[in-house]
Amino acid sequence: MVVTQVTPRGPAAKATPTPIEQGDLIQEVDQRPVASLAAFRQATEKADLTKGILMLVRGRDGARRFAAADRAVGIFVHASEDPAAPHSGARI
Repeated sequence: MVVTQVTPRGPAAKATPTPIEQGDLIQEVDQRPVASLAAFRQATEKADLTKGILMLVRGRDGARRFAAADRAVGIFVHASEDPAAPHSGARI
């Protein structure tokens, strides 16, 4: 899942140990693989966003890392790298 928007100064921008940035790829949400939009939605629906969320992220540099945000994350993702693709996005 490609991150196409990050809420400025929001939880994703403050995620620890490294912020989530536009262009990052979300590979897991709370240890659930998210290779499709359906899997991403299912994982985020099961996550308790009031307790925080853990994501496995691959940065634009190719490095993989975990990022933890303390509540609803404030990102918008797309299943493809084309953010204009219809019905292909989700927000958490």
